[in-house]
Amino acid sequence: MSDVATTTAAESIPLADAADLFPRRKGKKVHITTLRRWVTKGSGGVRLEAEKVGHDWFVTPAAVAKFRRECTALGQPSAQTTAPAGSPTAGRDTAREYLRRTGFYSSNSSEPRRSNRRGEKETGATIA
Repeated sequence: MSDVATTTAAESIPLADAADLFPRRKGKKVHITTLRRWVTKGSGGVRLEAEKVGHDWFVTPAAVAKFRRECTALGQPSAQTTAPAGSPTAGRDTAREYLRRTGFYSSNSSEPRRSNRRGEKETGATIA
C-alpha cells in the first residue's frame, strides 16, 4: 500500500495546488496537465503518488518530495515533461539510414540520388 493511501485528508492537497511545490521554469508553474501525466504515466519510470477522489487528484507534500528525489536520482529533472531521446544527431542518422534503405541515398556515397523529370534515376554522369 502506498504512503499516500495512509495519509489523512488534512495532509492531502489538490493536484493543481501541488504545482507550487515544484520549481518554476522561466517564471511559469508546472502545468496541471504535466502533473496529471506524472501521476498516470510517470517520468522516467517514476510516478507521482496520488489518490483520486471523484474526478479530482490529491497528493501530499511527502509524495511530491519523494517524486522529486527519485527523478533527481535518475537524472531526470522533475520540472521537465520529457527528456530528449539521444543526441541531436541521432535523429539525423536514423533518417539518413532510412533514406539509404529506401533507395534515396546511394550505398557508396552520402549524396542523394537525383532523378530526371521522367522519374528515372540518373547515372551520375553530367549532361553537357
